[in-house]
Amino acid sequence: DWFMPKNLRTIEAAIRDLAAKTVDRFVAAGKGGPGEDKVVDFVPLVAAPYPLHVVMQILGVPEEDEPRMLFLTQQMFGGQDEDLNKSGMAGLTPEQIFQIVQGAVANFEAYFEGLAAQRRANPTGDVATILANAVIDGEPISARDRAGYYIIVAAAGHDTTSASTAGAMLALAQDPEQFARVKADRSLVPGIVEEAIRWTTPVQHF
Repeated sequence: DWFMPKNLRTIEAAIRDLAAKTVDRFVAAGKGGPGEDKVVDFVPLVAAPYPLHVVMQILGVPEEDEPRMLFLTQQMFGGQDEDLNKSGMAGLTPEQIFQIVQGAVANFEAYFEGLAAQRRANPTGDVATILANAVIDGEPISARDRAGYYIIVAAAGHDTTSASTAGAMLALAQDPEQFARVKADRSLVPGIVEEAIRWTTPVQHF
């Protein structure tokens, strides 16, 4: 129920404010001296941090722990892609990569068990509180099931959005005519969001 539109509308203003601040930082990073613009990378400045921050706010992860969440997600989903894994895995065997992924999952589980214990002691209105106190058929859900829900929200919740956002911007950058149309008519943006999901296939390895 937490993710139903009526609940999401309560945080829409905060998410829009964060989006505006993210874009402002991106624009500022591209400003050089008078009359000069610098080349800046959209992915680490916008596509990666923005959805990560939104999902972590929803989940209840403190902002100072977001870099850890990003690193673990990259270890889980990055495979041998140098740009995605950020951990020197390109030259490793599949067996070695599997060990790293297992380690990332264990790290996630340990972190979220600690968060769950905090939320049982001090409930708030975030998703972490819902999962920490979840009951099915009169019994608390198992630690493994709870960790699975946390990991799905934390990792898959932002990784796919980062990939589709980056893919959409790359496609527009490669097609100046389409980019000009979007800048002239913002009503096209919702269609671009939907098309980006299809166009980029944002789930890794699929």
